[in-house]
Amino acid sequence: MSELAQDICLEGLTQSLTSLFEHYTNGEVDIRLLVGEEGLQSSELSEECQLEFDLASSTIELVGEGVRYFICLVSPIKTVRGLCDGGANDPVDWIGELANQLFGRFKNHLLEYGVDSQLGIPIASEGVQQKCIACGDGSSTLEIKTPAGYVWAVFKPEVDPDLCWERGNAIATSEEGSIELF
Repeated sequence: MSELAQDICLEGLTQSLTSLFEHYTNGEVDIRLLVGEEGLQSSELSEECQLEFDLASSTIELVGEGVRYFICLVSPIKTVRGLCDGGANDPVDWIGELANQLFGRFKNHLLEYGVDSQLGIPIASEGVQQKCIACGDGSSTLEIKTPAGYVWAVFKPEVDPDLCWERGNAIATSEEGSIELF
């Protein structure tokens, strides 16, 4: 994957995460890229989650011509409950909805560069999924500190190195919260 594609994807994912979590917490969020083995070995994760069922996770895929992107959101259940602010009864369903909204925003970012893609259906569960397609070789982790607590976004991009990245007009994006279908 070209360095330009990496930068564009990381920028878009970071902006999408910031927008999503600031929307649901009405506060500022702090996002940092965890490097190497730091990944899901964060001390905050270890302190908050003694047992696997203390976690909720959701994996979703975005696929387009020359692009395939996976992400897994992982968070303590009490944080997910804080993020939904009474909007959902089940934190597992809610983290799936957050993954869906995140990739909707990310898809709009990629459209600005002429990259059309389709969203997969989020797979949400209690605990961390054993066969997480976003994990493994080539994956990275963003740690998101929100007023409700921590969320980790493990992501894995696969982008054709010959894909042309040129910013154009975002003609097919929709505004946040709209019900436009395209």
